[in-house]
Amino acid sequence: MTGRGQRVPPTARIAEFPKTAAEQARWWERHILEVLDGLLPDAPEGTVPRSEFDPKRTSLAQREWAKAAELTADGHPMTASGIKQRRQRYQRDGLVGLADGRSAKQMPEYGRVAPAVIEAMRQAIAETAEAVSYPSS
Repeated sequence: MTGRGQRVPPTARIAEFPKTAAEQARWWERHILEVLDGLLPDAPEGTVPRSEFDPKRTSLAQREWAKAAELTADGHPMTASGIKQRRQRYQRDGLVGLADGRSAKQMPEYGRVAPAVIEAMRQAIAETAEAVSYPSS
């Protein structure tokens, strides 16, 4: 359990993901925190956990099952093992662990070389190729 108010810190790497993937990760974070702590992160002080998410009355596995059932009923089909996997990734990697890794920004074709340098090199290669005279047949 992370403890009330002790969120896994989000990392700067979430900026590597498209906005929709980052929003989806934050959506998942709310649900995972409820599984871990019993309450949604923005629950007012003094809020009592719903019975199926109360860490004092239910095991972590029971809370994972309850969250899977809740999400499935809300039109987001999910299994308890899927919740467990997301929880484990969140506990290990923070918010980034909940983001769809397939959507992370890819390294540009030429790495971190400035586009102006790439364009200058292309132009120099083109000018060199034009300057080379080939023997005629």
